[in-house]
Amino acid sequence: MVIRFVAEPAGLDAQKLTPVETADLIQQVAELYPAQRRRLDHVIWRHVYGRDTVKADELV
Repeated sequence: MVIRFVAEPAGLDAQKLTPVETADLIQQVAELYPAQRRRLDHVIWRHVYGRDTVKADELV
């Protein structure tokens, strides 16, 4: 699901995008913002599964 999430807006074919390539793209985005890659990956997972992307207790 994360691969599809990354592939669609980038105009890439999710069937051809590998997990390693996906992780590399997430790392590149994390460096642009800057954000921790692990944190960005977690936010993507939460979004894909329909959960709040940030927990209320994380905002404090």
